[in-house]
Amino acid sequence: DSVCGLYALLNALTRADPALHKATRKAMFRDAMRWLHDQGHMPGVLYDGLDLKLIAALFHAVIRPRRKTLRLKRPFWSKRPADMESFCARLNELASAPGQAVIIGIAGKTWSHWTVLDEITPAWIKFRDSAHIDWLSRRSCDLPGEGQADAMNPVEVMLIRNIRPA
Repeated sequence: DSVCGLYALLNALTRADPALHKATRKAMFRDAMRWLHDQGHMPGVLYDGLDLKLIAALFHAVIRPRRKTLRLKRPFWSKRPADMESFCARLNELASAPGQAVIIGIAGKTWSHWTVLDEITPAWIKFRDSAHIDWLSRRSCDLPGEGQADAMNPVEVMLIRNIRPA
């Protein structure tokens, strides 16, 4: 759906900060929707979704003031992986570390979606996803421009890190 970026952000918080209560996440969702409205992004995001810059802005405006131990980084911004194998290996390292969560953008031929990486196995890429996109075949995924059905762009990866995990 069009607010998958917001859902991905909240799902990532649950993984990075397991002590975060459901009531707090609901309040953050409500505050995020209000912030999007107040900043003039509504109803546009309901039609077009959220881009990376808007997800980062939401994090800094709505999430970080409530959870000061959380940080948002873009691990592939300045150093792109050489190939899909090295990209998947690094993603798995990031996703498996305690107090961390990886938000990733996936683009199919006719769709795009933000989700949270759960793990990468030799056969599957598994997600923690509000739209129930639980996995993709690893064979169907590649870096942008490599010709596969589903592209995972390193530039569209965000790492949420809790500097004091529980």
